[in-house]
Amino acid sequence: MTEALMFNHRYRKAGYLLLLPAILIFIFQQILQFKLDFLYVKVFAIQSKFFDTKYFTWIHSNISDEIFAISLILGLSIIAITKEKQEIEENCKLRITAITIAFIVNGLFMILGLVFFYGFAAVNILIVNLFSFIFLYIVTFRFLLYRNSKSLSAGDTD
Repeated sequence: MTEALMFNHRYRKAGYLLLLPAILIFIFQQILQFKLDFLYVKVFAIQSKFFDTKYFTWIHSNISDEIFAISLILGLSIIAITKEKQEIEENCKLRITAITIAFIVNGLFMILGLVFFYGFAAVNILIVNLFSFIFLYIVTFRFLLYRNSKSLSAGDTD
């Protein structure tokens, strides 16, 4: 039943392609400290709060953060909800386990972040939380899938 809600395994490549702009923007802005000036454009804002608060207005803004977030969320989401080439019943159990582990780890991450980080650092923790759950799910599911395939192949040699 859950398979009907999942994408074909071929869509995983599209998910990885969507991650590419996010990775490039992160490298340029965060690691190389390079400003992407060509991404300053006029955008419509429901609320803008820089020096003063404005509502329902057009502003000039660098949209690199938005491109980063949207491509990261879409890419990770597509990767997370694609079937495996060989989708078996066991994968459903592994997915549930991965979701549970990701939920617990992400919750602990949030609690520790809110207890030990303050000011803008706390805001950064909240921003990272936008992506951490789905990332943790993907990593955990891939690890469980790998471990399960190793145990199945070890069982085949007996």
